[in-house]
Amino acid sequence: MDCRKAATALGLALAPAFAVIGQESRGASDDTSRVLSIIGRNERVAIVDGGVVMQAKVDTGADSTSIDARQIEEFDRDGAKWVRFETRTNSDKVVTFEREIIDTVTIVGAGDEKQERLVVSIALCVGDVQRDVEVNLANRTGLEYRLLLGRGFLENGGFLVNVAQEFSHDPRCSGTMER
Repeated sequence: MDCRKAATALGLALAPAFAVIGQESRGASDDTSRVLSIIGRNERVAIVDGGVVMQAKVDTGADSTSIDARQIEEFDRDGAKWVRFETRTNSDKVVTFEREIIDTVTIVGAGDEKQERLVVSIALCVGDVQRDVEVNLANRTGLEYRLLLGRGFLENGGFLVNVAQEFSHDPRCSGTMER
């Protein structure tokens, strides 16, 4: 009987702490009423203005989001640096994008190998969450997923990652998207 009373007292004592944690977890973005969405280790992600959906690896260990980019061509447009690149969807459809270059980053890979990558802004959608995110352009040849969704997208998206599930959400943001 004393054990039950102790457990009840402990539960009552901790309940306010769990309530606060729940309130802080909801809406990592500005929307404080947002409930966290559970996403899997791999998800379908829409490139909103490209009208395409790609399978992505969700990587909480990666700072940034990365997309497989080929035929990378830098050019000037109205006094700004731009880039044109191609990527392939999971159905091998080639899609060409043009974006303003917003940064260049040095990525340190396995074996301390350094690589300079261009960074652009792309509107991505997972479930019903759409966000403009900085994406670095990388040759992801030989990797299973052509899109890697890093913390830059996840941090403010209100997501929890369950590595035991995958492809749990279809993109539902506005815009035309292929399957």
